[in-house]
Amino acid sequence: MRGVVITEDRTLESAEVPEPEVGAGQVLLSVAYCGICGSDLHSINNPVRFHPGYVMGHEISGEVLETGPGVTGWAPGDRVAVYHAIGCGECLMCTSGASYRCTNSGGTSIGHGVIQGGYAERIAVPEFLLQRLPDNVDVRVGALAEPLAIATHGLNKASIKSGDAVCILGAGPIGALHACALAARGIESVVVLEPNETRRAMIAALGFATAGIDDPVGAVTAALGRAPDVVFECSGNENAANTGITLAATFGRVMMTGRPYGLSLMSEGDIGRKELQVLGAASCTAEEFAQAAVLLGARPELFSALITAAVGFDAVDAAFKQLVAPGNTNLKVLVTGRHADAG
Repeated sequence: MRGVVITEDRTLESAEVPEPEVGAGQVLLSVAYCGICGSDLHSINNPVRFHPGYVMGHEISGEVLETGPGVTGWAPGDRVAVYHAIGCGECLMCTSGASYRCTNSGGTSIGHGVIQGGYAERIAVPEFLLQRLPDNVDVRVGALAEPLAIATHGLNKASIKSGDAVCILGAGPIGALHACALAARGIESVVVLEPNETRRAMIAALGFATAGIDDPVGAVTAALGRAPDVVFECSGNENAANTGITLAATFGRVMMTGRPYGLSLMSEGDIGRKELQVLGAASCTAEEFAQAAVLLGARPELFSALITAAVGFDAVDAAFKQLVAPGNTNLKVLVTGRHADAG
């Protein structure tokens, strides 16, 4: 079968890869789409774990082709999304009930450096990773289930509730998914701050209030009518964390979802004076993955608008380079071996 492999010079190319073997408790999937994650863009530069010949990709949707011995509840043709995290079952995180933060997950999870990922025509996965897609969600939108679950985890940790005023810093894929997740949950008072004019226009076209970053306090106050109860830092900019702390209302929550390359300076005085909760969020639980599928079904047309391109195997390397280039205006780009299109 065909897949996309890492080469010796750290580029990506379409190549013939081994056909997956379907073991007991496993399901063979025909991969429909697999999203390009920000972590993939960084992992390509890690030759130790992501070795030449490896197939990346963990934001997977597709259809069941075949079931292995002992599999029940799944049949050929079932449309699914794939949860990525497989805990080792032995580390402290796994034994304490937080297997989604397994300390050995790099060696056990789909597309994270050992087990084959979804940039391929087919993949074999344990049946417990499968999440059935709602009837009104096609497999193209279904590829957003995994990154949407990351946003869902952030919303849950922030204890989002009706009536909250929310500010999102950054309109990249994760920031946009946070905005759409809030809308799917019925949270209406939301503003997204983003310096990129094209991305800002795309988010505004979805019905969200947006602003640049020249006067964040003024922009947020104008959009929300007050300081936000919750700020999601989704940009990864080193200065954005403190912007979130400056913006947040007294007793507010500031969620750190971005991943800056360097250290961020934050005002301990503002954190203390306003009695803020500053929280981190990473990955998602299996339960949150199921919640994400439900959210996709609540507003499929909204989530579909976040997909700006779907590229074939031969164009994956170019897509990676475009996504890390300054001024990139794509939101979510998917990889597919059978449905390549322009968006």
